[in-house]
Amino acid sequence: MSAAGRSDARPADGRPVTKTIYVAPMACLQVRDRPDGEWSRWYAGIEGFDFKPGFLYELQIDECKVAQPPADGSSIRWVLKRVVSRTPASE
Repeated sequence: MSAAGRSDARPADGRPVTKTIYVAPMACLQVRDRPDGEWSRWYAGIEGFDFKPGFLYELQIDECKVAQPPADGSSIRWVLKRVVSRTPASE
């Protein structure tokens, strides 16, 4: 440690350490809270809901806080109460 309290550690070859972050593609749901609302992305899924492509769904859900969420996860959990409607999506 240097006097400033930061680590000046370097690997054996003397180059600075570089962190590499990998980002992978992931699926999400497009959601909105009212029929004329803007669509947004929901990555955490909905507990108890089995999405089938090609349909629009109206759902009732419970929103629960996650007590100790993972660093890379949502602090909110959605749980399906009931499927209000399921209609074929128009092209």
